[in-house]
This record gives sequence, C-alpha cells and structure tokens, in this order.
Amino acid sequence: MVEHLPDRPAVIGRLAAALRPGGVLMLEDLIFGGPATAVAEAATRPADVGPVISRCTDAFAAGLRAAGADPHFGGELPGALAAAGLREIQAEFTHRLIYGGSPESAFYRHNLLERGAQLVSVGLLRQEDLHRVMLATSDPAVSWFTIGLVTAWGRRP
Repeated sequence: MVEHLPDRPAVIGRLAAALRPGGVLMLEDLIFGGPATAVAEAATRPADVGPVISRCTDAFAAGLRAAGADPHFGGELPGALAAAGLREIQAEFTHRLIYGGSPESAFYRHNLLERGAQLVSVGLLRQEDLHRVMLATSDPAVSWFTIGLVTAWGRRP
C-alpha cells in the first residue's frame, strides 16, 4: 500500500524499474470514503447501522487526507502501473461482507480503539457514532462491507 506516501507515482516508478524484464509488480491499495462508502452502506445490516458506519469510515478517510494520504488511491493503481511502463495491467476491486464479533471485524475495532478518540477530538467524528460502531464491531447480528481493496499488477516488458 502506497496511499500514505507523498510521491506515490515516483515510488511505483522505482519499484517497476527494479523489476527484471518479464517481472511482475503487484500492489494493493484502498478505496474508501465519500462515494465508495455510500455504495457499501446499502449492504449493511441492520440498515440503521449503515449511516453510522459510513460516517465513521468518512471520518477515517478525512483523517488520512489531512495527513497527506489518499484514501482513493486504489482506483489510480492501474494507471500508475501503466505510467511506470508496465504492460498487461490487470486489477481486481474487492469488498468483503464481514460480521461483528468475527476475527475480520477486529481490524475495524483496533483502528477505532487506536484513532477513534483522536477523530472525535478534532471534530471529524461524533462520540455517539464512535460508541455505536464500537458496539457494532462486536455484534454478530451486524454485517457490513469492508473498505474497498484494489489489487493491481503489471509486467515489465
């Protein structure tokens, strides 16, 4: 993942240049926040938790943008690989359905524990939303789509 690096295209260019001819570079990056969050919200159950998870996801995306990261960079990966001179570019975009209380939901709970209070303190997230999402991450009756993950790869000619 390179969404947090300041000069993403240059880093990808250096990685591609380090490949032997015929070598493959595979990168993964995220897409979340804004329109991507709104699409994923429709799958959340129960439905009343969807807007709360969306507000939380958007707060995390805003926090990343404020730190210089790009929470939509995953969508740019295929073009960035092509710009780095790679060929035979392919990509997949994945959202997985997960349930509260599952091992997969621990990722969300950990991030909320680590950064939630900070997002509340700077006004990006409401305390009641943080509390509600924390409960959702432990409740097996709650399901939601993960943040989007783009896997993209290309071959050096």
